[in-house]
Amino acid sequence: MSSQQGSSENTAAVADGHQTGVSDSNQVPPMTATLMGRLFVVPALVVCVLLGVAVVVVLFGSSSIEKPETMQDLLSRIEVDTGDKAGGMLLFPAAKETWQAAQELARRLEQKEKYLAPEDVEPLARRIITILDESRQAGGEGQGSRDQERGHARKLFLLTALGRLETPSAVEPLAGFLEDSDAKTRQFALRALADMASVPEARKAVGKVYPLLNDPDPAVQIVASLVVAALADRGDPIAIRGVAEKLESDPEIRWNAAMALARLGSKRGKLVLMNMLDRPFWEGRGGELDYEETGGTRIRRRLTEAEIEARLCAGIKSAAFLDDLDLRDLIVKLSRDDKSHVVREAARAALEAMVKKSDEQAFEAAPDLLGRTG
Repeated sequence: MSSQQGSSENTAAVADGHQTGVSDSNQVPPMTATLMGRLFVVPALVVCVLLGVAVVVVLFGSSSIEKPETMQDLLSRIEVDTGDKAGGMLLFPAAKETWQAAQELARRLEQKEKYLAPEDVEPLARRIITILDESRQAGGEGQGSRDQERGHARKLFLLTALGRLETPSAVEPLAGFLEDSDAKTRQFALRALADMASVPEARKAVGKVYPLLNDPDPAVQIVASLVVAALADRGDPIAIRGVAEKLESDPEIRWNAAMALARLGSKRGKLVLMNMLDRPFWEGRGGELDYEETGGTRIRRRLTEAEIEARLCAGIKSAAFLDDLDLRDLIVKLSRDDKSHVVREAARAALEAMVKKSDEQAFEAAPDLLGRTG
């Protein structure tokens, strides 16, 4: 397991679009390589992209950006600080905190209706696209200095912000970043496209995501599987075939592929999901972690109870997308017998959703049946 997959407690993504990990501290940490690793990691189970089709970046320390500043003020702060260049990479002075302005911009756009009028969406998108274009032209995405790391963080937050605007004009620029040489940039471009799953133009761009299913970086493969399921139509044979090939990969990739397949309406990952719904699996061989932390420290440990709960809940929510009696029976068992209240409640909620879906399907079929027998 890679360092990106090992630190799930510091994940940059959380399920169902709810923000976690926001500190009450007024101390803003300096942007360092270690902090970059904490800000932008992919956990072993990237469940956020599909559960809520939303990604929240964890904030480590509250931003010193004053809350009264408008969205336009935040973007102007980023635009004004063009920075110096060193080795082709834009540098951003710490005093101006442009990465934190970009962070705050992305955070507010989680609730864009609260902060932004509909007529302001497209102009804001054009300004963000211009900044990102300048970033690409600057090149040299190395992280050899603190200023370079700030510039990199700024770009990732802006990609997140652009996706949250959910405007068709953002699709092509985001798709362009899928070919970026930096793995984290590819991850965040993918996530931004997933945020736009309700935009028809984004769904049409799913073909540009397929190549990343075989990305050299395992974390990118994980995100790509889930983004394919977010953008592709349920039952899409091309999407199902591409994701199903990942079932033969390493465990983290395989688990996420099975969840993605369930959301695509395919049972090809059923056996994997059955393991994911089995607590003894996670408490046994499935819960053995062996990965390298940022900085090179080798970590060997077992899953914590909270991590087991998260994996069981992820499996439950994914299995609920399939009309399968074997999976339903496992969810029923968890709803009754699991020792965790969190898992039992997740299982009960999934069962209720499955019953509701079944009732709706029966209701939709009723007129046709009456017509045949009347």
